[in-house]
Amino acid sequence: MRYISSKINAGTILMFLLVFILLPWQAAAEGGGDRLVGDLQSSDKAVRSAAIDELGKIKDRSSVVALIGVFNSTGEDWKLQIKALDALAASGAPMVTDTLMDALVNFCPSIKWHAAVGLGLYNNDARVVDALIAALDDSTMFIREAAIESLGKIRALKAVPYLGNALHDSHFAIRLKAVRALKSIGDQQSLLFLKWSADHETEPIIRDEAVSIVKGTASQRALLR
Repeated sequence: MRYISSKINAGTILMFLLVFILLPWQAAAEGGGDRLVGDLQSSDKAVRSAAIDELGKIKDRSSVVALIGVFNSTGEDWKLQIKALDALAASGAPMVTDTLMDALVNFCPSIKWHAAVGLGLYNNDARVVDALIAALDDSTMFIREAAIESLGKIRALKAVPYLGNALHDSHFAIRLKAVRALKSIGDQQSLLFLKWSADHETEPIIRDEAVSIVKGTASQRALLR
């Protein structure tokens, strides 16, 4: 009987913990989220900035929706829009994809760059690959760089021919990024483009990296035989 009673007492204590500690904590957390959303309307830029940081840590649906609102606000400071965009990308929420793709065609080069980088975290959406491939034609070099790097991160097989074309770009950085992205993807077609770069690239740094990748791939295949 004492054993049964002790079990009942333990259960009662646990119930009290849930009611008097955990539930109020949950309510406080939800209230904190509401407060942060309210802070986004503050006239003080520092307050809005801090709210964006905190909402980015929460990552629930209401926080993500609030951050999307910040990014889409035409009256918001562009630096805070970028901070919100980075927080959205880091959230990993599927509902963020459309916002990032819209940002990739924004008029502001800095916003486009952050969008291209952020899309490198989303590898389960074919639309992301298409959006990043389209960004390879952007007139701004550093946006093309970011798009190439993200295509490598998500190992986009569809992008391989486009990355192969980038090996002919006049900019050193673009060609180097393309070599590294092709290495990340690592399929047979990527290897063919890397072999071409190893044979035809005129910049020693890029050529040597392509040669190293090709030799390393050949060595790995030899070990597997």
